[in-house]
Amino acid sequence: MGPKRGTPSSKAESKDEKRAQKRQKKESKKRRKDSSASSTEHVNLNESTETRSNLLSVKKLRLSASILPSGLSDVKTSIDRCIRDFLLKYSDAVDGTIMGYKNVEILADGRGRIVEELPHIHYDIRCDALVFSPVPNARLRGRVTESFHSHVSMVVFNYFNASISASRLREAGFEYDADKESWYNIESEDTIEKSSYLVFAAEKIHEAVGMISIDGSNPALEK
Repeated sequence: MGPKRGTPSSKAESKDEKRAQKRQKKESKKRRKDSSASSTEHVNLNESTETRSNLLSVKKLRLSASILPSGLSDVKTSIDRCIRDFLLKYSDAVDGTIMGYKNVEILADGRGRIVEELPHIHYDIRCDALVFSPVPNARLRGRVTESFHSHVSMVVFNYFNASISASRLREAGFEYDADKESWYNIESEDTIEKSSYLVFAAEKIHEAVGMISIDGSNPALEK
């Protein structure tokens, strides 16, 4: 027999959930800040050619990077800042989120161009990029960060937020123990603890302001 279910305090858990959501937002901002450089320069995606199809795939991207005249003293570094500013943001042009890149090549013999009287100098670039493109029903692996009676929160690849609702957890044979504030498997009595890993199916993928979040289903504890 598994542990007995308790009666959760909705007000207390509501406060806990709000605190957890604030922590998740702060962590997401910190991860983005650590992984990208702020700049007035920008990158436009013109073309992408996929070389390996999967949730994580390597794509050859053709970019247009625009730098200010102050960046001409070190064009390669300025272009690198442009690409880094695009990291970890969802883009329709690549149908996913760029996780990393390499083999940056400046086209047109390294020459840039000026459009009309605007100050930016535009460079055509080609590079290999690692792109995360989740699709519905894909199997993912997430590390548990919070556990509530309403859902379990996770991070995928230590960056993307994911969650599994209480209804989906119960469908998979889990029940909530209010005394221990955790979910457990009714048959095995294994508990979903903080930092546990769940393998789950991506049910819905949401995108807002360049950030991806995932609703999961059919979870299983990784042993």
